[in-house]
Amino acid sequence: MKLGDQAKHSAAVNLFNTVFEQDAMGMALRAVDPYNSRWLRVNQKFCDMLGYTREELLQLTSVEISLPEERHLAIKYNEQLLRGDLRSYSRDKRYLRKDGTTIWTQIWLSAVHDPDGNPAQIISTIQDITERKRAEEALRDSEERFKDFADAASDWYWEQDADLRFTSASPPEAFKKTGVTVDELVGKTRRDIVSLGVTEEQWRRHDADQAARRPFRDFTFQRRDPSGELRDFSLDGKPVFNAEGRFTGYRGVGRDITERKRAEVTLHRLGMAVEAVSEMIILYDAEDRLILFNEAFREMNREVEKSITLGMTA
Repeated sequence: MKLGDQAKHSAAVNLFNTVFEQDAMGMALRAVDPYNSRWLRVNQKFCDMLGYTREELLQLTSVEISLPEERHLAIKYNEQLLRGDLRSYSRDKRYLRKDGTTIWTQIWLSAVHDPDGNPAQIISTIQDITERKRAEEALRDSEERFKDFADAASDWYWEQDADLRFTSASPPEAFKKTGVTVDELVGKTRRDIVSLGVTEEQWRRHDADQAARRPFRDFTFQRRDPSGELRDFSLDGKPVFNAEGRFTGYRGVGRDITERKRAEVTLHRLGMAVEAVSEMIILYDAEDRLILFNEAFREMNREVEKSITLGMTA
């Protein structure tokens, strides 16, 4: 390897290590063997999720900390990765913690291939979504008037009156992440509680939607939670009309998208690491669609196109 390539490779490795050890998401490398999928490397965030030390977790396999009734699914997906039927996938998964309790996670897995194209390791990104699952369970018990949002990924429901003042939010436990209690929310407008992360242009578009009684989606803003941490939130809403067609307010759903935003930053950093590697890297999703590649792959394509052009003109 040339000196310049060595420097690029070293920089890429350092960047990968930094991203791997970042605190926002759990990350892990494990063996590809479906029946002995032992952990090879884990970051501290993943250890904290499960209540194990790194040393303890590295003695276990991914199947061993899966729920007994779900272990067949873990093995099935591992077999598909080993055969090459899947290159990557994402799903919701439950893990058993060291203390015997269960957590819900959303996992993203991708196979890392050796120079011969064979799966060598599995890289995993893990997000704890236990609170979101609990909120979803509570929301399933909410009143029929929210059925329009039954399929929306949400943490809480909210309602506003014809003056666009909030009248309710449920469940209160999920809503409190905004740093505002439901009692403090009632009687306030959206501008009263949205303090950060919205430009005047976004406000103008949002106000125009509401003035025209149009539905809106993914109105994003920021607030500090009760601990002082800055978090990102998103709201969807639709206008409500009575039997006479008179506008009576808005109702909708809200969600905490902080982890999603952090995951986007992590993926951006990983993309930078991929571009810094001199070897060709290609990543496909579960449906075999090309989703990530680096300059080495683009250069190979340019060479192929040049060869085809020369062959046609020869």
